[in-house]
Amino acid sequence: MGLAGFVQDDWRATSKLTFVLGLRYEYFLPYTEKYGHLSDYLLGPNFSSVSVVTARQPDGLPASLVRSDPHLIGPRFGMAYRPWSQHSLVMRAGYSIFYNGSIYQQLVPNLVDQPPFAQATTLITSAAQPLSLENGFPTTTGSRPASNTYAVDPNYRVPYAQTWSAILEDQIYRNVILSVAYVGTKGTKLDVLMAPNETVTGQKALEGLQFRYETDGATSIYHGLVVNLRRQHAGSCASGFGAEHGWRIGFAECKALQLDPGARR
Repeated sequence: MGLAGFVQDDWRATSKLTFVLGLRYEYFLPYTEKYGHLSDYLLGPNFSSVSVVTARQPDGLPASLVRSDPHLIGPRFGMAYRPWSQHSLVMRAGYSIFYNGSIYQQLVPNLVDQPPFAQATTLITSAAQPLSLENGFPTTTGSRPASNTYAVDPNYRVPYAQTWSAILEDQIYRNVILSVAYVGTKGTKLDVLMAPNETVTGQKALEGLQFRYETDGATSIYHGLVVNLRRQHAGSCASGFGAEHGWRIGFAECKALQLDPGARR
């Protein structure tokens, strides 16, 4: 569920230069559950504390247990330039930002069917206390069974991608068009799925707990070169068909950050 609005204008600065300018605002509302049967963990700084919060007792959080992100502004910019009127060479460039509002469809449903509204237990076993068919639900000693198996950062921010491109296009022969394009994409606040536990963090608060913790903070970058050769055949009735050959090479890199959940409140 969400709202969106945008403005856009084409401006022909000269007979050879045209700009496209736009601005889009989006607001996505995280999902809620009709009866308030959502459950999450609230985590202290560096996982120093763990407490359960529900949509019925949200402890200052909204009913979705995830705060919405009201700062989703996406600019759009494009330009086309034809240096010579008697030549078919055209230069194009563009930049835009896109937000992944569908992320809430992934996050909030995972908070359903967790304690205290349902029982989802993970038993941590060892060589001294193995799990067997004869004793499928052993009594734990020295550790506790996990209750919630999933948690999400209540301050989760909507991921977004910045995209940009620069294109040179020219008719190099009759009905044969060559285009060379550089394209780039940078992802920010991308999804991070963690599995915090006592061994990794050293925090006693996580003793015996086994759960997945979802937050944002990863980044990615992509650079690509695209070359296309296209031939068009037009008929007398303004209909036509074409053949296209393309070549693409790219470089991508992704990074995930280790985040402190308490520092994001």
